[in-house]
Amino acid sequence: MTPNQAKFRRENIALFRYRVIGELLHLTPGTPEYREEFQRVVAKEWLVPGSTGRRRYSAQTIRNWIKKYTDGKITGLERKPRRDQGKPRNLSLATIEILLAIKRQHPKFSVRKVIREAKRHPDLPPTESLPRTTVHRLWREEGLMTVGEPTLLVDRRRFNYECANELWLSDVRHGPKIRDRHRRRRKTYLTAILDDATRFVVFAEFHWNEKAETLLQVLKQAIQRKGIPDRFYVDNGACFKNHHVTMVTANLGIAQVFARPRQPQGKGKIERFFRTVREQFLDSFEDREPENLAELNRRWQLWLQQEYHRASHRGLEGRTPLEAWCDRGTHLRAADTGAVLDDLFLIEKERTVNNDSTVSLYTHVYEVSSALIGKRVTLRYDPTALGIKPVKVRFEDRDFAEGHPIDTVHNARSRRVRKSDKMSHRQSAKTS
Repeated sequence: MTPNQAKFRRENIALFRYRVIGELLHLTPGTPEYREEFQRVVAKEWLVPGSTGRRRYSAQTIRNWIKKYTDGKITGLERKPRRDQGKPRNLSLATIEILLAIKRQHPKFSVRKVIREAKRHPDLPPTESLPRTTVHRLWREEGLMTVGEPTLLVDRRRFNYECANELWLSDVRHGPKIRDRHRRRRKTYLTAILDDATRFVVFAEFHWNEKAETLLQVLKQAIQRKGIPDRFYVDNGACFKNHHVTMVTANLGIAQVFARPRQPQGKGKIERFFRTVREQFLDSFEDREPENLAELNRRWQLWLQQEYHRASHRGLEGRTPLEAWCDRGTHLRAADTGAVLDDLFLIEKERTVNNDSTVSLYTHVYEVSSALIGKRVTLRYDPTALGIKPVKVRFEDRDFAEGHPIDTVHNARSRRVRKSDKMSHRQSAKTS
């Protein structure tokens, strides 16, 4: 029952009681007329508000109502709420006080922890039962469920940017389980970037993980296809707060905006998009599961281009995301698609160079300069070309020769340079 409903009910009860004693209030107590009216009121059966039955009221009840009206007028006749209303009545008052005292003293304690502390209290009856739902309800009624300051009203006005690329929204959603190259079933993750003004998906793709490297791959594809956004709105997940991701956005002049913790309303648009994905795309897998990740992404891109981008959107006044992008995508900040952008998105990892002048990156082995044996170097690489493209090598703020994927067959045929050969070569150079 809402507070307004409860108030309306109390007022109706007060008005009913006033009707019962109304005639007595205009008569002088002790007179024959008063006694006659009093007996008539006590003997009469009254129809109680909110019920279909009739009942009589005792003389003492009538006297109490007259006194309450004399002291407080119509409000004095209102039924007072129970002092234990909203409180669990199967707990003793002493137990309730113990539970409330512990919670107020330790506001961050969970229900389980408070129950554990309460059972150690010397004043708690040994037979007292403490159901978790009962304790939770007690805290809710006492306003103890929020930690810290009382909750304030938050300004959450609906907004929509005017032009494309003014704000991109990004998040990760769990995808279906499919088989990897080893035929093991693994969970997939959908990393998506959505344009706020047009609801156009600038890029989205399924991967095996939700790491920062994956986010950078998706962000790079989005920028190469649709330009550089002004703002990048993300949550507080580890991949979004990654140092490299922050450096990339800063170098591109993108303002990275983080959603407030425990306030999912700020991500309403992309959450609604994920709901559409679940209802219209993922639910179709009941007929035939994708055989691998490549097929999953092929089906995903097909659905995205032919169905989602061409379907009317209520938030766009009936237009499709594709139409909105064509209308609002007139002032885009194009990205440099050359080596500068590629270098900016390279991932960095530290490795120690082995005695055979090699380093390993996710089962891929690269050969580097022998001068770096035993050194801790920084490798910069393209995660989409591991084992194919060379990696950049840096040590103590100096760039060394690139590391190339190892070619063991070539190494077997090449002549080793011995230390004695180097010394003889230097001596012959001096004599000459």
